[in-house]
Amino acid sequence: MYLLALLFISIQVFILTIFDAIPELLVQKRRLGIKPAPYDPIRYRHVIEHSYCNICQIQVKNDTKHCRRCNMCVEDFDHHCVWLNNCVGKYNYKQFMVLILSLALFSTSSAILQFVVLAYFLMRADNAPFVQVGDMIPLKHFYVTEIDHRLWLAATVTLPRRRCAIESPIQVHIRPQRDGPNPKLQNHSIYHHFKALIEK
Repeated sequence: MYLLALLFISIQVFILTIFDAIPELLVQKRRLGIKPAPYDPIRYRHVIEHSYCNICQIQVKNDTKHCRRCNMCVEDFDHHCVWLNNCVGKYNYKQFMVLILSLALFSTSSAILQFVVLAYFLMRADNAPFVQVGDMIPLKHFYVTEIDHRLWLAATVTLPRRRCAIESPIQVHIRPQRDGPNPKLQNHSIYHHFKALIEK
């Protein structure tokens, strides 16, 4: 579900980035290879004068504005979106609002899901046995991949006095041996480490 939502948002961003919100006359001039003229402040007081753009060299409507960043005229100009690197106007305003609503719904649903997962984690963690900060579990009881060794060493160098606190990120990648896991690591979680560090 989330992958489909991300794909939908990515397609919207792609469309809004590729297609410009420019008048049809300017589209035709671009197809002919006609580039915008340089603006001469000595000759013209404003970019658009008497419903005529001196840069795009086309007749425009009263609600048209010439964007400095895009260097093109945009009808019903709303704003220049720095995230899309494109202007929002008459021809893409609806698509832009759909993108905003999609992002809002996706962010809200993600926040709700994370809250539910966190609440479930905390409820289970309260009933789990606690491992003391001073207890050390030897590394020999586990098969550890190469990246786990790097994480272990990096955390040991960074936090030498609180070694128990560094075992939780490693534990995600650790696979117990066949003779069974160490009982001290059963139901061992980041929550317990965080709680121990606060109480100490």
